[in-house]
Amino acid sequence: MLSDWNAALHDDVRAKGRRDRRLYLFVDREHLANVSGLDESEALDDFISAFRAEGAGRPFGRGARAALEWRRSGYLGDPPFVAHLAMTVLAVTEESLGSSHGVYRRQNQLLGLPELPAPPNGYGDDVPLMWGVWNHWLEGPGAAFGRPSAKTHPHWTLQGWARSQGLIRHPDRLRIEQFFEDGGCPRVGSPKVADLIAWLTYRGAWAQDLLKRVDDDAAREVLRDVLEDEADRWRKEGTRPRSAGAVRGLLLYDDWTDTLSGAVLAEPAWIGSSVNIGSGGTVTVDALTQYVEVDLGDGVLTRLRDGLRHQLTPTVSVDFGGGGAFVFRDEPALEGRLQARVIDRAAVHHALAHRDRLSEVQAALRAAGIPPPRTKPVADSAWHWLEDIWLDREVPALRALGLGAALPTSSAGLSLIGGLRVGAPATFLAGGEPDVMPHGTDEPVLVRVDRAAVKLGADGLIALAELALDPGSHEVSDGSSGVKFRTVSHMREVAAASAAGRPLRRAPSGRLLMGETEKSPAPPSLSGAQVTGLDIRAAHVIHNPGAECLVLTRDGGVFQVSPLAPRWLDRAALTVDAIDVDAVASRVPDAAYVIARHPKTRGKVAAAYSPSTPSTPYPLLPRPDLIHELVTDNWRWVGTPDDVGARRCLSRALNGRQRGEAPRASRPAATRREQAVRPDLRHERVVPNPYDDVLTWLSEREHAGADRPDVAATWAWVCRRMGLEDQVGDWRLALKLLTDMGHIEQNFQTGRVSPAPATAVALPNARGLFLLTGARPLRLLERLDDPDDGDPIVSEAVCSLTVHYRTPMRRAGRPAGPSTVYLEIDLARVDAVRAGLERLGVLLHGGTADFLLASTPSLREAASAGQTFTHAPGREPVVYRCVNGEWRWLRAADDRLPGLYRYKQGHRRVFVWRDAFEGTMSEVEPAVGQLLARAEEKLPKMWHEHFTDRLFVPRAMALPSMVERALILRTGLPPYLFRGLPPRGGAEFRARVFENVDDGAAELVARALQIPVVPEYEEMRSLDE
Repeated sequence: MLSDWNAALHDDVRAKGRRDRRLYLFVDREHLANVSGLDESEALDDFISAFRAEGAGRPFGRGARAALEWRRSGYLGDPPFVAHLAMTVLAVTEESLGSSHGVYRRQNQLLGLPELPAPPNGYGDDVPLMWGVWNHWLEGPGAAFGRPSAKTHPHWTLQGWARSQGLIRHPDRLRIEQFFEDGGCPRVGSPKVADLIAWLTYRGAWAQDLLKRVDDDAAREVLRDVLEDEADRWRKEGTRPRSAGAVRGLLLYDDWTDTLSGAVLAEPAWIGSSVNIGSGGTVTVDALTQYVEVDLGDGVLTRLRDGLRHQLTPTVSVDFGGGGAFVFRDEPALEGRLQARVIDRAAVHHALAHRDRLSEVQAALRAAGIPPPRTKPVADSAWHWLEDIWLDREVPALRALGLGAALPTSSAGLSLIGGLRVGAPATFLAGGEPDVMPHGTDEPVLVRVDRAAVKLGADGLIALAELALDPGSHEVSDGSSGVKFRTVSHMREVAAASAAGRPLRRAPSGRLLMGETEKSPAPPSLSGAQVTGLDIRAAHVIHNPGAECLVLTRDGGVFQVSPLAPRWLDRAALTVDAIDVDAVASRVPDAAYVIARHPKTRGKVAAAYSPSTPSTPYPLLPRPDLIHELVTDNWRWVGTPDDVGARRCLSRALNGRQRGEAPRASRPAATRREQAVRPDLRHERVVPNPYDDVLTWLSEREHAGADRPDVAATWAWVCRRMGLEDQVGDWRLALKLLTDMGHIEQNFQTGRVSPAPATAVALPNARGLFLLTGARPLRLLERLDDPDDGDPIVSEAVCSLTVHYRTPMRRAGRPAGPSTVYLEIDLARVDAVRAGLERLGVLLHGGTADFLLASTPSLREAASAGQTFTHAPGREPVVYRCVNGEWRWLRAADDRLPGLYRYKQGHRRVFVWRDAFEGTMSEVEPAVGQLLARAEEKLPKMWHEHFTDRLFVPRAMALPSMVERALILRTGLPPYLFRGLPPRGGAEFRARVFENVDDGAAELVARALQIPVVPEYEEMRSLDE
């Protein structure tokens, strides 16, 4: 009976209604089923039948009469015409007949009347009357159930009443909440219909139905009312409690495997529970679980636009995707890009857009004044990445992508963004002051810095670093609020570093195995370029300007040589007047001693030589005429004296064993070829330089280092301030370079980045030049160049050294790394220099580069020495495989086959090498595992340019960290990129070029990597010059 339906519908109103909320009488077939307990088709048939049984010639006449009588009674009892109102709304929510606005046809069909495009008999009088009574009741006795929402419309004067109720359905309200969660609801004021429409445009198939229903001005007026009502409710009450299936997940992009997975913010209620993470696996949530990562299976990109649903627990399911564009932000804790729904901090973002939406996303970015981002298609899909989008402010055009207001605050005010913060509270390096952002108003704001009015930039920010503020306390105010901060010219007078380092242990072969970074490793260990617990020999260097260079061989030969300046020094325009004993003696067969003889004073300085790998021989001039002088005169020794050995060699010379001719060379003799100065090196510290700024910031901080998220944010802020927006996403590459250059250490288990100990490390084949690595606070560099330093020990040391700067540059004129600092030391006063450097926190150190290369284990030895696992260290193995000639990371069904696998353990990746089918699993660094995986194929060649001491490593070939660091520490400069041809013909190749790699060093690299190095006696032909 219709009275039963009336009671059921009214009970539903009573249950859902709330005072001070607009009450909507929404009815569709699903709603009828819910209030009746029947299935949808049965509920709809029963309701229609009951209505037709009581609605004779004038279908809504009885309801209108009941409404009048009820009003005259003073609204006694329950409203008796709710079912009649429901019938008018049902005609709107059912599919239209005849046209998109065929409400009357459908209304007549529901009433059992001919399907005419005209209102039923009496509709124009009865329906407005009923809705009028309904509204009057809600304004009075029925106010406890909500405020009136039904109204007519200038265009739809009759059916507008029902349209206002049936236009926005309950699932639509949940979508509106999602829009609010994505930043669509401003802190003050009304949300904009246009923003919602744009947001819906990118939300996939499920949003298209609502878009069709609000595609005209009249419908959008109703939508505006609903938005305002929902915004008011949402600001006070938040999101409605969701039933199972309503939890929203985030997308997570893994740039190692180029795959998408899901991430769900863990709920406290899940602690101790086992949840389904896909692919048949489960994980138990504990108190430390921040995100639950979910494997969404294969073909994610083909299903992403329509959305994916994952059953996390029996009562909780999670929705992922569902749209044509998504925005991501680097999340160091997850080692990937995590979908972002609001801008809660200034950071670099990346957009993933379907090709159907790509042009719209690009237009939205242009409209927001954002520089065009790099666009990269995703292989085998219809999606594209738009990378490195810097967002730090309100960008209304980007709400459609799921991004709302920047840096939300609870009220109007000012906030500090970025900057080189080195201490608390709010202490910044001078010149690295943060930006200021006003909040909470669209009106112009007068902002004062230290009482002086300043203008907002075009981006809505105030760049304090451009105001040249003096060190000290400062205040920024807007008349109603303010923020205070302090700037300092420096925090440290000397270099300080954390104790982080990498433990070293001997392999059975005697070579060294390097572990992962630890907080305080026991010696022996390596931190930056500093080795503790082992004696690292420094090359002997004789500093005697104008002296002849003699070599005494073990069989009594005396020869004069003219040492050539190392090629890499010539190319770097570094002129050092000294004799590198090792470099000279290694180029003279059977050399025992190197002697610097001054032709006028006959003064002699000698150094003994321990045989090492021979290099290209020098042309030799026999000097038997000097034998008697060498026997009778006194020598001064550099290093450990060896008078007994020298007398033995000279005795052989006196006994006639001096051959009087040069020993036969086993290799081509060295010849001088003019070398052009490297155009990619600037002979100064280049400003601005993001690498220098970040290294200085890490070195100055109170606790000597920072967490990876802080480093990522600081790198992005520095790059953006320098106009390097396309580099803001390169923070991982920057950290790797700073690590390989010996400046920092990264602890991937704790996520901590720490400056390495400041070390002046001896460079090989560099005529006594030292390289400054590790922590580099501002005052350290200033004091190294100040002979009037207040500390007399430092002043004395500075007077005996010269500082040289070189900055590697990209072709675009941008720094390719931090500035390299060389120290040229007067070796006659090395003790004074050592004491002064120690006062500055710098350790004078032996030749780490040669030591690391000589100590590097083979790939197999490194793999067998890692931590072993009896079971896989994680779930969801990813394997490194060759597919169609290209090596890629792929999801693996299991991990029993030999090869390189990757797993996730918390926020870190673990790489494991399995040596045979179901064989031993050992943890390896990824470069070692990749080279082992590719050992069976013909690997790209490495070339060694014989006369220029350059090593060409294929650009795509990753080197083990110990080898990479050893090669870079031979010059202190990162490798540069080269595109060229072999001199005797061949295919074009691209390589990274390491300089100052002589024959012996190249052979050590080949031994460590088990890859032959091809010697080349002609220079490579560059295609870029």
